[in-house]
Amino acid sequence: MRHGNNSRLCKKLGEFGAFTYTMYFNPPVNDLVIALTATGQESDEVFTFTTSAGNPTIGTTISCFTSVSGNVITSGSGAAFSGGGGIFTITAPTFYSSLTISGPGGSAGSLLSICSSSVDVCNAGTNSPALTATTITNDCPATTVNLNTITATNTPAASGVYMTWHTGTPATNGNKLTTVQASAQAPEYYYYAAFFDSTNICYSNTTSVSSFISECNTCDSCCPNHHIVTETVNNNVVHKRQAKITLTAKNIINNGGIGLYHSETVILSRPFAAVAGSKLRAYAQGCSSTYQEKTSDSTVKETSPGFDTIALEKINAKSNEIAILPNPSNGMFSVGLSGLAEGKIAITDLYGTIVYESAFKNEKALEVNIREKPKGIYIVHLRSGENHYTSKIIKN
Repeated sequence: MRHGNNSRLCKKLGEFGAFTYTMYFNPPVNDLVIALTATGQESDEVFTFTTSAGNPTIGTTISCFTSVSGNVITSGSGAAFSGGGGIFTITAPTFYSSLTISGPGGSAGSLLSICSSSVDVCNAGTNSPALTATTITNDCPATTVNLNTITATNTPAASGVYMTWHTGTPATNGNKLTTVQASAQAPEYYYYAAFFDSTNICYSNTTSVSSFISECNTCDSCCPNHHIVTETVNNNVVHKRQAKITLTAKNIINNGGIGLYHSETVILSRPFAAVAGSKLRAYAQGCSSTYQEKTSDSTVKETSPGFDTIALEKINAKSNEIAILPNPSNGMFSVGLSGLAEGKIAITDLYGTIVYESAFKNEKALEVNIREKPKGIYIVHLRSGENHYTSKIIKN
């Protein structure tokens, strides 16, 4: 039902035998006060309560010929002509949008009513936040992630409602992060966003965000497994960076600047741009202390006079492989889909068992989560039309 301050209800339950009765609330409620009257007489009637937020606890204000156990009220046996009953408070772990009462009925049924003044609404609603991103990584040189850079597009309009960040789900005061804490959290974890009603102190359902670490190097000779380049390259500067497995360029190379990047896979990801008059030289050959340019077994990508990249463009020595970042990973990673209009992705273990599959259409990248799977090597398969691409992902 849709309720307001003067909501009232009087409903006869179980008059003709077994019954199930559900009430709906928008916005959600908690600590609802109900009255049950005219129960039983010759034998007990049983009432089982469930909510959309789980089984509630039931508090008793006053009752006669009645007992409460967990989420079940048993009432009426031995009562006089008017039967048993009482006044009860239905409290769930969080605000609920539905309340269901069921039982076997009998003894001509009983009467249910609601105390309208007890309707304690939650203006946070039940919808999970629709986030602008569901993955996040650190921007070098920072070694933490700033969750506050992610926002919601569907924040409820009610006064005093805003989005909060949490380390667990469902959202509670106990797992809530302060704004300062959310601005500097460690990567490699899940975080959860929820809407918070600061007036009624209640939360909506949550949306999860996965975070991962990008190793930062700031020297020509450093050679981590993975690296994200964010430094701006200006005129007359030759900017050298390298990584063993993946190097992701998210920087700007200005007029007269040169970006010289070595890695097994080089990924160009927004907001990367090599503007007119600049050069990008990317070599798919892993780390190289001498930064040698193209060799017989490596691939080079060079831009001149400059270009703006598309997201997750991959420069790899093996053209049938897939851009994956990060790799190795904790099971949360991005798969580049540049140049593929639509198709399917499947991830298998080394025995060919499918552990993940999904379809894609007109997407630049796909976020994958196999964090619950065992550590080891998995094979990523992409099919688009007649083309089939494969690559390995190592899950730590």
